[in-house]
Amino acid sequence: MQLVFFVTTLVLLALAIFAFQNPEAVTVRFLVWRTSSSLAVVTLAATASGAFIATLLGLSARLRRWRRDRTIGQPSAKAAASPPVASAAAPDPDHP
Repeated sequence: MQLVFFVTTLVLLALAIFAFQNPEAVTVRFLVWRTSSSLAVVTLAATASGAFIATLLGLSARLRRWRRDRTIGQPSAKAAASPPVASAAAPDPDHP
């Protein structure tokens, strides 16, 4: 966990240094939208968007895993409805 915190801190520090060294205005075009802003703001917005999308994907995987683990402990409806099957094995001669 400390490694993740350390790497995240380094990435954010590098992003902040990049943003402060590149204050010039840039124009961003996406489909019909067009906006002009500083490169620092665009970079921070892109990083925040990527972190948000990664969080959503991680949450989705965690939710699927939680649902799978929750259903493993429960018998299925088909198995619960069927009567138990008696064993047709021959009696053990050592045990009466």
